Amino acid sequence: MTGKIYLYLFSAVILFLTSCSTSFVSVKNIKEADYLENRLLYTLPKTVIVVEVELRTVRKHKGPFYKYAKKYLGGAKDVIMNDETFRQISGINITSYPEPDTNNIYAITYSEDFNIHNINLTKDGFLAGINLDNFVELDENTQETESFINTDTKKQLSYSDYSLEPALETQYDTLYKEILVDSAYVKVPVIHKKLVNKSKETQAKELADQIFLLRDDKNALLKGENDGNIFPDGEALKTMLSELDKLESDYMNLFTGKTESSTRVYRFEYRPENTKINDEVELFRLSGKYGILPVGDLNGKAVTIKITGHNYVQPVNEYVKNKDMYITKQKNAIFYRSPDDAGIEILINFSSVARKKLKVAQFGTVNILPSGIFTGDTKVEFYPDYGSLKSISK
Repeated sequence: MTGKIYLYLFSAVILFLTSCSTSFVSVKNIKEADYLENRLLYTLPKTVIVVEVELRTVRKHKGPFYKYAKKYLGGAKDVIMNDETFRQISGINITSYPEPDTNNIYAITYSEDFNIHNINLTKDGFLAGINLDNFVELDENTQETESFINTDTKKQLSYSDYSLEPALETQYDTLYKEILVDSAYVKVPVIHKKLVNKSKETQAKELADQIFLLRDDKNALLKGENDGNIFPDGEALKTMLSELDKLESDYMNLFTGKTESSTRVYRFEYRPENTKINDEVELFRLSGKYGILPVGDLNGKAVTIKITGHNYVQPVNEYVKNKDMYITKQKNAIFYRSPDDAGIEILINFSSVARKKLKVAQFGTVNILPSGIFTGDTKVEFYPDYGSLKSISK
């Protein structure tokens, strides 16, 4: 009888020791977990919406002879009468990138004999996989530094840069001086010669004459008339005509004016919250005169972002609810995320100017991967940018 008691006690001790050494995995949100040195932290991502706005600045400069375009060129078209600068959006690009969700950081610990050999994380702490071999994270940080240094230089249009005639002309003034002749004073004319700048109209007339001469030269080349000289052909003819066209354009700019444009890209980021789906939020203000302005500036029109959640994960949420599976109470499962799709729309004064469909991690739902799945050599891979499950394999 005594031997049977000892045998029973021995069996109980073995069972107790075996149960103490049972493999396990424990995962808790750090808001609920105590600090342990041997715990590993990972985070689920949330999606940041990036709106890149290309702003085009157009500057119109009137030519020095704009007043005489009609008189000497027969009414040149598109003559700029006043200097003007205006700005407008010329392009919008909508993208996204992940960042750590501070509300979903998890502490994971597991026994040495559990079938998790390694946990693969990205540099941001996102869960990329479990038991993956030769995991290498691709470095996709190719964003260039944005520079807003203004290197635009306004070139002043000057007649002297193109004229074949001097900008100065000789002006003669007749003065009189009195000289004593035979005991009497007599007024004698004295002519003074001096160089003065030509009047604007005179310069305009000379420039218009040069434009017409250029047109005559082009017409002669096209007709094959070259005053007995060797007539150019092929590439030589193309080059001559191209140079004449450029010179005529430069001359015409002195009458019609010149238009210059430049672009600059502005980057705006928005972090949507899953409690504010379908909200419309102001990103910045836009002014044709001043360009990009801060939120609330009354000198510009409101540019807003509207995000519409598609709620494709609603059936999953209902399933979890109906099955009474409270994910927040799970301690022995890996937490991952199922993102949802959302429509991103950019509006100016309530008028849509751009839209795109993107996955938004925080609009989705948090799911669990039961620890019992890790039997044998189980490999699990995730999409790190969204925290969603990609594959399970043996």
